[in-house]
Amino acid sequence: MFISDKIIDKSIELVEEETTLDKIAEIMIEKRSDFIGVISSKKISNIICSKSIVRLAYNLNEKLSNLTAADIHYRPLPLSYRDTLKSIARKMMRSHTYVGLLEDGAPITAYSLLRGLVKKTYLELADNVSQKAIVSLHLNQPIKYALLAVLANDQNVIPVFDSGGKLRKVITTVDVLYAMIDNDLESSLSETTYGAEEVDPWVADSNLTLASLVRLMVRRGVYGMLLFEDGITRLENLRGFVTYEDIVNAYAKVRRVFVHMKVDPSNLEEVVNTLYEIEGVRGVYISSGDTNLIAVIDLGVSEENLLSVLKPALDKVTDYTIYSEVD
Repeated sequence: MFISDKIIDKSIELVEEETTLDKIAEIMIEKRSDFIGVISSKKISNIICSKSIVRLAYNLNEKLSNLTAADIHYRPLPLSYRDTLKSIARKMMRSHTYVGLLEDGAPITAYSLLRGLVKKTYLELADNVSQKAIVSLHLNQPIKYALLAVLANDQNVIPVFDSGGKLRKVITTVDVLYAMIDNDLESSLSETTYGAEEVDPWVADSNLTLASLVRLMVRRGVYGMLLFEDGITRLENLRGFVTYEDIVNAYAKVRRVFVHMKVDPSNLEEVVNTLYEIEGVRGVYISSGDTNLIAVIDLGVSEENLLSVLKPALDKVTDYTIYSEVD
């Protein structure tokens, strides 16, 4: 699938190069946006994400009011309208740059790319690609510990639990920015000013496939999700977190696989019906020769998971072979 209008990130707020970073932070906070576009000569020249502002301000030991958009030197990935969704995902993964600009300056972010992936089915479990080294915080700790999570773990979705181990709020990089411009990093996370207390949009079950997780993230309008075992939002059930970068990386690794299955003729219809009920099956074809069926599957990064997902159908066949993988 080539670039379509829907994956161009039209939600990005635009600022001039001379805009100070404290003003940009204020816009991010007001809009709850992780990205800001920078205009130069009437064209978008750069895209700034909240983590970049936090890191720059911290490393230079400067106040945000002393820095401007021109001080951000991270450049977006050059993209082309000839790129497919898969090639964009692979470029982002290889360069570790999750924002890009087309030839005419139109922006594409990893988050906007998700809108193009809603109808792409791939079987990898969300838990398999989640970041496990997750920092969680206590409600009584100061927000400066959330800053450390951003700097040390590159983490932009931070769960905050109470003394009973119950999830109480979610802190993002935008909240850290809010505290930085207010010079308020010592304030307790229990302060209602910082973080989302409505936690449900940020929570998902660890057993979801990535395809299901993408649909949830787009529908809920969030850029990261905390994964809990059995959907129970307690500290002991926290499995990890997945952001738009993780999903783009997983999609970049998706391959199309052909599974040949030998099926008893009396069982053929049942096998076909079972296959079509399985997420990730792109087509089922009757073949000639020794094999009765060919199933076309979008495989994530784990072949073991493919066999697990296909088990209801494979239990009904006499033999099968995974014979081809195509990038």
